[in-house]
Order: sequence, then structure tokens, then C-alpha cells
Amino acid sequence: MFLDHELVKDVLEKIVDIFEKSRVDYGDVRFTQAKTTSIGKDKEKEETNYYTNYGFHLRVLKRGEWRTLGIASLNENEISEEAKRLSSFSPQVKYHAKEPSKIKEHKAWFVDKNLVKEARLSLEEKTEWVRDAFKRVKYFDKRIVNASCRLSESKSEKIFANTEGSFLRQNLPRFRVIIIAHAKSGKTIQQDYFSEAKISDDSLLKKIDLNKVTRKISKTAISLLNAKKPPSGRFPVIMDGDMAGLIAHESFGHGTEADQVLRNRSFLKNYFKKRVAENFVTICDNGNYGIEWGSFIFDDEGIKSRRNVLIDKGVFKSFLHSRETASVLSFEPTGNGRAQDFLHRVNVRMTNTYFEPVDWDVEELFEGIKYGIYLVKSSHGMEDPEGGGIQVTSNMGWLIENGHKTKLLRSCALTGKVLELLKNMDAVCKDFKLRPGTCGKGYEDFVPVACGGPHIRIKEAIVSSG
Repeated sequence: MFLDHELVKDVLEKIVDIFEKSRVDYGDVRFTQAKTTSIGKDKEKEETNYYTNYGFHLRVLKRGEWRTLGIASLNENEISEEAKRLSSFSPQVKYHAKEPSKIKEHKAWFVDKNLVKEARLSLEEKTEWVRDAFKRVKYFDKRIVNASCRLSESKSEKIFANTEGSFLRQNLPRFRVIIIAHAKSGKTIQQDYFSEAKISDDSLLKKIDLNKVTRKISKTAISLLNAKKPPSGRFPVIMDGDMAGLIAHESFGHGTEADQVLRNRSFLKNYFKKRVAENFVTICDNGNYGIEWGSFIFDDEGIKSRRNVLIDKGVFKSFLHSRETASVLSFEPTGNGRAQDFLHRVNVRMTNTYFEPVDWDVEELFEGIKYGIYLVKSSHGMEDPEGGGIQVTSNMGWLIENGHKTKLLRSCALTGKVLELLKNMDAVCKDFKLRPGTCGKGYEDFVPVACGGPHIRIKEAIVSSG
């Protein structure tokens, strides 16, 4: 059972009172508690794991400097003493942060949202679902040498209070499924996958057509065994929404995180309010996008989630901000202050990042391409916020010849510079999809995100074997 939020509220109010009496410029405290259950199966083992954590994160701003502290304790006296010590530090200013209210007045607001419902399925029923998914893939064809299926569900409660007078609570359920098919022929190994994740309970399982999903990824993994390696060079390229999302998040989005600007590590620092693409290209980061994986009600700084337009009709319009970066750079917070849990400090992080759809039909993109590459289904990507480089890989692709898909291709790598790629985009479709995932700040501090968009055509891009 979760700890009673009324008891937690009393502790938060006491901490805020300590901050106010210590005369810090600003202070906040967040309490988080989470319970996660995961069920996994492959040909080697079947396992069920449980994970719980809870604790407080305290933070203050004093004469231009932020200090933070994570506490894995429920002892009110201990927490109070830590709050007093935290707020009595002697600043050694690194960045000249201003008091948040001098940037933009943040009026006190209150919210209490509990989206968690009682489980519809028992642990045994969910375990059987995982076993069924495994069997459907593993025994689809003798060339499928392994299959893996993992289901995870979590309930996460966050309670937040600050010296501005806000008190916030959100209790969100998250549910995720990943199924992978591994095919082998001789020394050649290929795979395909299915992934779905939402702010949801176990009712998400009923929305997945398991027979359709498992047959599709099994067939694709087998087909890739005989697929060709992609050619290397510069070609006209079509990306599906999955690959477009990798560009929006990995290649472009990380450069919009304002903490990278403070570190002088953003390739976009000199492009603010400048044209970087044609007027039909718009990229957004939206933490208020329904029940998508990267959504929430408020971030880890008590800022409401919202839609932030990064590129507006080809013009770079906005960086993403936390309270800290906003107070240094004289902007307003954008609802992108996020942390993995109470032990991690807040960083500027993306949410749901995507290209907005326009009006082209997918079929129209292929017209006129004599020889090109169609990139399908993202595999992985690497960020380069300082250099603005692209290094993203598709799970598969197709050769385009005389306006038609012809040969199936194995994993394709897309490289180059993101600003060059944006300027070479010449068509954006009206279809749209988002892909769930997790994003780390460097190699740690992972948070749920989603990325995606419509099919997009690029006049010329660098492609090679992935």
C-alpha cells in the first residue's frame, strides 16, 4: 500500500515553513513513491520482479545558487533537520540565477489527480498473457530461435509543495509491453519488435491484438534474414513516423535543452528565432499529450505540463527550460524539469517530442524518386547536442526504384548534420504515430518519453549499413 498522502502533506508543509523562515529566495519539496511489477520470459527463464521506493527531495535557491538534497527517510524530525541545514548554506555562485518570481510570477496552484484504478487482471492472468506471447513468437517458425516478452506496470505518486504556496499531487499508472522475435539462418541473426506503453492500467492488454502483433514481428524477423544490405551514399530518403521521432528527439531535441546552453554545449545556441527549415516543418515537445508515455500533469518543479513549439513553421522558437535555466537566462519554465526519482536532481528533459503532421499522403512521397531509401521502424540513436550530428538507425528499410518499394533492406544508418537534414525536408505527411521509450541524461537518470511524427521526405541524406 502507498503511504497516506495526508501524512506526507503534513511533512511537506513543515519543510516549506522551515524554508520560509530561513528566508531563502525560493524553496520546494517533492515526495515520490513508486511500485513497479515486471513479468518477463524468454527461452532461458521466466521471472517476476517487484520494485518499490519512496523519499523526499528538497531544494532551495539562495542568493543566486541552487542546492538540493534527496532523503530516503520518513522520520519527520530527521527531514526537518536536513531542511534547516540545506537552507543555511553559504552560496558560492556558479550561475547568476534570479529569484523565480522576478522572471515570471508563478501564482500558487492546486491540483489533486488520482488516475490509478483497481487492477482488472490478476498476476496469474498477466503472467499467462506473457507466456502466450512468448509461445506465439517462439513456435511460429523453426527459424525463430528465441523470443522475449516483458510486461511492466507501475503506480507512481508525486506530491509537491513550494514557497510560492502551491500544493500538488498526481498519482499516475503506467503500463508497458515489449515483444521481440529473434530469427536465425546460418550465421545471420535478425529481429523485429513490438512496443506499446501508455499512462494506463492493465486494460491496455485488451487493446493489443496479440495474434496480429506476434505474427507480424515473426514474419518480419524471418524476412530480414534474406534482406539486402543497404547501399551507402547520398540518396533521397523517406522516413516513417518512428524514424522521424528519432530525429526530433535524439538529433534535434537534446540541443534545445537549456542546461546544454548554460554548459555551452548546444549547437542551437546561435539559431534562436532563426529559420532552420521550410515553413511546413514544425517540431513540438508536449508533456500534456493525453495518456502518451511522456505525459504528466506537472513536472518535478511543480510547473504545469504544456505544449512547447520548438520549431514553428521552420523557425527555431524555443528552448526547453527548468526553473533553474529559466532563472539564469531570463525565460519562463516550460514544464521540462524532470528527475528519475527523489534521489536525482532536476534536469531539463523532453517529454513527447514530435514533428507535427501536414497534408501529404504517404503514397505521394514516392512519386518521382528514381533511386532512394525508405527507412522503417527505429532501432536506436545517439545524441550530439554540442555538434548537432545525426546518428540514428532503422530496424529495416526498402530500396525505392522508379517510385516504388522494391528490395527489402536490413538495418540502415542515417548520418550527417541535423540542420542540413531539416533544410532538405521537402514533404511532410498527415499520418502520425508516437513511439514510447526512456531517455537518460547522459548514461543515467532515465525518464519516460515518447517521440514520433508523420512520414517525411528528404531530398538528400547520407545512408549506410546499420
